[in-house]
Amino acid sequence: MKLKKILAIGISVAMIANTMPANVYADTEIANTQKVSGMCSIDSNQTDDKQTSPDDREFDIILWNKPIEGAVYSLYTAEDKSEEAGVVSIKDVDNKIITVKLNEAPTRDTRYFLSVTEEGKLESRLTSFIIKAYHIASDMKFAYGENANITYYEFYQDENEYNIILPTGTASDALVSLDITTDNGATVEYDGDTKLKDGKGTVSATVTAAEGIDLSYTYTVNFDTMHLEGEGTEENPYLISSEEELVQLADCLNSSGAAPVEVDNTKKAGNYYGYNFKLTKDLDMTGIKYEPIGHSGDNYFAGNFDGDGHTISNVKCEGKLNRDSETKIDCMNYSTGGIFGWTAYGVIENLTVKNADISATGYGNRSYVGGIMAVAYACTVSDCAVYDSNIESNRTPNNSNFAGGISGMALEADFNKCASVRNVIKHTSYGGGMVGALDGSDDTTFSDCNVSECTIIGGNTNCGLNTENGAFLGATQDTGIAVLKNCYVYGCTPKVSEDNTTSNNTIGLFSSVKDKINATDSYYYDESGVDVNADNVVAKIKNSFADGEVAYILQGEQTENIWGQNIGKDAYPVLNGPKVYQVDKYDGCKNAPGENVVKAFSNTNETIYADHSDENNDGICDMCNEGYEPPKLTSDKYDLNGDGTADEVYEISSVTDLYWYAGLINGTLEGVERNSSANAVLTTDITVNENVTSNGELADDISGFKLWTPIGGVQYSFEGIFDGQNHTISGLYVDENATSIVAGFFGKSENLIKNLKLNDCYFQGDKNTDGNGNNFVGAICGYNCGGDIVNCSSNSVVKGENLVGGITGKNYYGIVSECFNMGTVTGLRSGGITAWNTWEILNCYNMGTVTGTGSEYTGGICGYNMYSLINCYSMGTVNGSERGSINGGLCGTERDGKAINCYYLEGCNGEGTTFKYDIATAKTLDAFVSGEVAYLLFHGETDFEGKLENGSIWGQTLTGEGRQEYPVLGGPEVYRSTKCEAVLSNTYVGVKEHAFGEDDICKDCHKHECTITNKDYPETYVVVLTDGKIKAPLQENFNVNSDAPLTFEWYTGDYTDGSELKEKIEDEPVQNWINVYTLVVTAPETVKDGIPYLSCELRVRVEIEKAIPEYTVPTNITANCGDYLQAVQLPEGFSWDEDEQILTVEEDADEKIVTKNAKYAVGLENEYYYKEVTGIKINIRVTHIFNNYNWDFDGTCTGNEHKTSKCAGCNRKDTIEVPDSALGHIYVPEFEWSEDYSTCSSILTCVRDGCTEDVEGHHTVGPACTVTRRVENNPTCTSKGKSRYTATCIYDGQTYSDYVYADDIEMVNHNLTKIEAKEATCNEKGYREHWICSCGQYFLSDDANPYTAKAVPKESIETPIDPSNHEGGVVIRNIKEATCAENGYTGDWCCTDCNEILEKGTVTDKLTNHTYVNGLCSVCGKVFEGLGDGLYYKAVTETDKDGKTSVKLINVPGSDVPLVALEVTGSYYSDNGKVTIPDEVTLDQAEGTFKIIRIAENAFSNTDVNEIIVPDNVIEVGKGAFGNIKTITFTGKTAPAGLKEALSENVKVNVSEGAADDFREALPEGTEIVEVHTVHVKDAGTRVEPTCEKSGSITYKCSVCGEVIEVVKLASLGGHSWDAGQVTKEPTETEEGIKTYTCVKCGETRNESLPKKETPAPKPPKKGAVIKDDKKTGNYKVMDVKKKQVSFKAPVSKKSKTVKIPSTIKISGVSYKVVSIYASAFKNNKKVTKITIGSNITSIYSNAFKGCTALKTITLTSKINKIESNAFYGCKKLKTITIKSTKLSSKTVSKNAFKGISKTTTIKVPKKKYSAYKKLLKSRGLSSKVKIKAY
Repeated sequence: MKLKKILAIGISVAMIANTMPANVYADTEIANTQKVSGMCSIDSNQTDDKQTSPDDREFDIILWNKPIEGAVYSLYTAEDKSEEAGVVSIKDVDNKIITVKLNEAPTRDTRYFLSVTEEGKLESRLTSFIIKAYHIASDMKFAYGENANITYYEFYQDENEYNIILPTGTASDALVSLDITTDNGATVEYDGDTKLKDGKGTVSATVTAAEGIDLSYTYTVNFDTMHLEGEGTEENPYLISSEEELVQLADCLNSSGAAPVEVDNTKKAGNYYGYNFKLTKDLDMTGIKYEPIGHSGDNYFAGNFDGDGHTISNVKCEGKLNRDSETKIDCMNYSTGGIFGWTAYGVIENLTVKNADISATGYGNRSYVGGIMAVAYACTVSDCAVYDSNIESNRTPNNSNFAGGISGMALEADFNKCASVRNVIKHTSYGGGMVGALDGSDDTTFSDCNVSECTIIGGNTNCGLNTENGAFLGATQDTGIAVLKNCYVYGCTPKVSEDNTTSNNTIGLFSSVKDKINATDSYYYDESGVDVNADNVVAKIKNSFADGEVAYILQGEQTENIWGQNIGKDAYPVLNGPKVYQVDKYDGCKNAPGENVVKAFSNTNETIYADHSDENNDGICDMCNEGYEPPKLTSDKYDLNGDGTADEVYEISSVTDLYWYAGLINGTLEGVERNSSANAVLTTDITVNENVTSNGELADDISGFKLWTPIGGVQYSFEGIFDGQNHTISGLYVDENATSIVAGFFGKSENLIKNLKLNDCYFQGDKNTDGNGNNFVGAICGYNCGGDIVNCSSNSVVKGENLVGGITGKNYYGIVSECFNMGTVTGLRSGGITAWNTWEILNCYNMGTVTGTGSEYTGGICGYNMYSLINCYSMGTVNGSERGSINGGLCGTERDGKAINCYYLEGCNGEGTTFKYDIATAKTLDAFVSGEVAYLLFHGETDFEGKLENGSIWGQTLTGEGRQEYPVLGGPEVYRSTKCEAVLSNTYVGVKEHAFGEDDICKDCHKHECTITNKDYPETYVVVLTDGKIKAPLQENFNVNSDAPLTFEWYTGDYTDGSELKEKIEDEPVQNWINVYTLVVTAPETVKDGIPYLSCELRVRVEIEKAIPEYTVPTNITANCGDYLQAVQLPEGFSWDEDEQILTVEEDADEKIVTKNAKYAVGLENEYYYKEVTGIKINIRVTHIFNNYNWDFDGTCTGNEHKTSKCAGCNRKDTIEVPDSALGHIYVPEFEWSEDYSTCSSILTCVRDGCTEDVEGHHTVGPACTVTRRVENNPTCTSKGKSRYTATCIYDGQTYSDYVYADDIEMVNHNLTKIEAKEATCNEKGYREHWICSCGQYFLSDDANPYTAKAVPKESIETPIDPSNHEGGVVIRNIKEATCAENGYTGDWCCTDCNEILEKGTVTDKLTNHTYVNGLCSVCGKVFEGLGDGLYYKAVTETDKDGKTSVKLINVPGSDVPLVALEVTGSYYSDNGKVTIPDEVTLDQAEGTFKIIRIAENAFSNTDVNEIIVPDNVIEVGKGAFGNIKTITFTGKTAPAGLKEALSENVKVNVSEGAADDFREALPEGTEIVEVHTVHVKDAGTRVEPTCEKSGSITYKCSVCGEVIEVVKLASLGGHSWDAGQVTKEPTETEEGIKTYTCVKCGETRNESLPKKETPAPKPPKKGAVIKDDKKTGNYKVMDVKKKQVSFKAPVSKKSKTVKIPSTIKISGVSYKVVSIYASAFKNNKKVTKITIGSNITSIYSNAFKGCTALKTITLTSKINKIESNAFYGCKKLKTITIKSTKLSSKTVSKNAFKGISKTTTIKVPKKKYSAYKKLLKSRGLSSKVKIKAY
């Protein structure tokens, strides 16, 4: 292909606004212009106060390039330059202005031709322009309300050719030759005169002139063309295969345009109109300078561009570029941006643009910008899309600009399947997500287009103009409107400005102008709140777009797959996306879908079922009982307990595995035994739910969350080992409705949980509590009962009523180590790790917020501590409650517990929260950040037992990119240097103490040593039982060398050895606190006399001693013989002060007095206040004691047992009888039944060993028995039923029973179904009338009595096959079509079942038509004969050397198919005696064209023909062929053979000019020969097409003289050729069918009637069947087949407002009575307002009209005698119930029959039944407020 880039002296023109108002520009002209191409405007030299008259002739024109000084500019009214139109002069070279003065005033549509010549150079091609409108009346109003006088013109450019201009005065023949060379050896067209055309590359033309004439010039022109692969046709388009070729296409078009093209018979200056381009690959335009293809109205693109589905990405376009200076240039004062600039008449299709940055600024006029094109005029844009692009149009100063996602402006264009997605569109005038604005008087259409997630921003503070925004379309500027079909807008934001505040702007979702949108089947979703500004567009919710509904609606019935969507991924419909189907969606799973079905949308045409439901978390689907598959169980991979052998371990790798494992531990799996000790490991991260928490709270939307049931509960703890293997479980959800008092991932654990992370989980404790008011909530485990939790963490939300912890709610004698919490914890008693600790928490920390909700305990690590917290810290905020909770940075409170080496963040108490108590050390934020706390944690502390707890797991990165702000488990070690000032580092730095000199000043830090001494503070006190405190220490009690103010702290215990201070007390000890205390006196660092002093402390041991108590010696102390002394009880305060000994009494004595030593101490509440007294003498009285009586001999049925005992201290013996210890009788009954088993008696006999006949009560008569009966087996129609009788009697509190079985239930009747008799057919047996029982037996009568009915074998009811009964229909076989050689056969009618011939067919005659192929019949071999256009023909035959005859064939030049040669054998018609023999002919008798080469003997001997014309292809004539014809004209130059014998006498022969001599020799001597105009020039001919039944023709005329030369008859298509036919209407029992046959040649159709179907005898419906009646008045249930009674089941349509229940219906033509209205027949029908009840209705069943909220009136007919419950319940609008029946009674009307009727209802009853019915209705649920009236 050659893309022309024309020499740059081509002229473009534009308007110069010399003196016009600033707001009147070309916008005004465009608004009043129809199809405008290459537009420019010309302004008369007018002033503001002068009106331009219509005959103004002078105006200015702006050229594209500067005018050439010295060149001649000429103006003509004719293209051949024959008529000059005026004078052209150069006005301003720099501003490219010339002045044109016309000779005559311009007229509308006058074309002028402008040329420029420069001596010795090539002449430019002509540039033409048309005056489209020369004047606008002064009273016309324009867009801005101004009056104006505007003249504007339209310019066109002519062929790409260059004239060689000779010097002035040189004769034209002076040019002798022209030598043409090119830089690339290409050929350049040269017309041999003075024109060069369509060259390629740089062309040089050297002139050789006549002698004496100086023409030694070299003309040079650069055509600068580019070659593309292809031919530009639709079949072989030009291919664009690189980014460079796309840029060059724009460069060539934009430099000069192209040759004029014809559109609608009008010459247009488009470019590449009719040419086709195709993109062959995706293009990445990164870093490439790009300008639009067709940047202006002159150089627009008019071709067809097929993107072929490819993408152009990363385009940066700023309009037309000056590639040399990289600056923008004024493109005719317009600027355009896009892949294309101006487009017209062509097609842009299948193109995608992504990530583009497209802008343009009009510096003197408008700017147009679009993602695909700037302006679309009368063109088609199809399957184009723009994604993720910035599109900006600007205009300075005040004037319009246009920006759109696809096109900036559109004029009468068509947009199909276009999408604008996620684009940002900025402008200062008109902007739209699809198109910025429309122009033109005709409509612009949009089909299947969408704008999604685009932002359209208008407004410009420097603009001064209105802004019109639309998410789809900005505005329209003429009478044309936007026609939308199947379009949508989704999630777009049209804004009037960046900040949405600019005034004088209008916005709309579809357009800023409502009445300019004509929309059908279009939709939107919007959150911007702007007006839609379009009628007939439908708002859809966001979910309708996301779930596929809108995609399905948009696709509709369109056969082409246009709209689709990847549901679940795409938020809205996409073009050419996956197809969306509307399918049924069930609430249930596939195995148990349930009855609740709705319509949903899917990418597969398959029914949607719910996922398996497991609301009770038992691993089993709640709907279908389908169980989850268990996780993999291993026994050779994991040693979890560390005993050296592999354990059985479940591998958890999915949510299903996790829930199954929980069910296994909890014992909730169906068919699976509980295993509380099952071990498990986590093999991957698992997410149960997503986004469960938000900002420390439960997410707002919790719909669809799967609940979690904790592993292990209160009753069954977790006893296995769970190893998370450092994986994370996310999204567990336990809500407050959980039924257990333990909540967490684990509920209650008694073994080991380790290496587990929880994230984004929510645990809400149950509001129920245990007996102590507790519930237990923890992220890892709610209740850790003696188990271990190691290396676990949580970032979750944990809430509860009482014991709530970030890791565990309560740690009961368990160990929690190396754990941390990052989540929020809220509860009455709460802690970051645990709420309650009774054992050990080691190496743990908390960063989460802990909030107490009551007056209990809240702490950063632990709420309530009873043992040890070791090496722990908390930095999380601790919040107390308004109810005054007890809070602590580390622990809320403690009882017997300790916090060892633990810390918390100073100031971590929340607003309004005060730390009343804490057992840890507060540290500043700097202490945590600097590593001080990490150092302290690392070095650990001793626990209660003196064991050093290893803190080496602690560390912290202090510097670098990974710097940590707080200590972490497993971080790098922190080292500390104890120089004068401590230094912390991740590397070891050594230790250095203060180095004091003789002057007590440190040599390193230069600070003075500090000392404190005790001057006079007491160190010993005796307890005083008052509340006063001991003496408070004062500054004057001590000496300090630095004179620093002293501070005093008290600690319980003696720490004067320098050990770590613990158990601090807030003030001086109280006088009654007996203990050893340490007073710590501290002096801070200070400066004295200019010398800095270090801080120092003094520890003073202070002791409070006990007092001696008062007491009284106790008396009356007793003991038993054999007691230990220490077991003898003394009064409170006394205890024995002797060694352990036994007190005894002699065997013969009753008692003994013993004296022993004792001691005294006060009670526990005063033990700290008093000393102990010893050596007190106390007397004891000792007596015998008999315990532990042993068996002596047993009791009997009636006698007691005896026992014996000895004194514990001696051998004295005592014997006793055990009262009420007789054993009693053991009875066994013997039962005796009555014959009918109705009564039973019993005899009881004792069976205990040793009980004999003579023992009282050995035999006894049992009490009367109670007999009960139970049916064991129900009777059937073939066997009796079985009963079980049970006798029961009670004697002396013991129950005795016996049972027997009896076959005493009679058989039930047979359940018979009648089967009507059926006749046997030719291939199937029949059967007699009979009955079948549900037990499978056959009967010949309806006797159902099982004792009398006689069953018969199946064979006895069957009848044999009847060969004569052919009821299955017939089929035609053995059909044979007739030919020209053989007869045909109509076919035999045969039975379709047994194939017997029922009726034979008939023979049909042979065909008279032949099937000719090359002149011979292919069936019988007959030689072709035919006729047409008045002549008879016969094929010419020839015989070969073997005597074989064949038809002669003629080869025709240019054709591969030879023609059959014919001879004319006669005529049957002439045109007034004249006949013209054709050269070729087509005939009805055979297909194809025939060649006429011969006239047969005597062909015209017996005709009225007197003149004949013979064509030149006739080469032979037979004897006497022309008969008596008087005039014969031969058109050929050569005489045919046989002329002399073919002619008659006195014949005039006309021959062609110059052919007389040749014919004279062939003709008889004396024949008159005349040369005439016989050689006509045949035109193309006028053709009339043949049909199947009519022939056609081709009439040829001479193009010179107009005479009809030849009329060629075109044979008909040989009659219709019908296909096998298709049944277009099936026959029924009432109407005939239709079979339609179609001609395969011409498409004509004919119909044939099909006989009606035989009406089969209707089969009666079965009892209970629900069917529609013949008239489809409703759905009916068959109640009684014999009586032919049905019940009205439901209306056919629930949308019908009026329903009539007929009294009778017909089913298959049989009448049935409608006797009842079935239960729930109209239940919840919201539409029906009136129901008419038929006269045969007797019963209305329950809920019949329940919930008919629109029903207003109903009449109960006279036969109704039964109404069941809730018949009219909830009929809110029911005004009147008219009861005509008098048969209602308390027995036939159910209790709640009239319950729930509206209180405004009036019930009308017969006058004679008023009293009875009023009472009846009130007793049957009718409200007392309902009115009852008599009629």
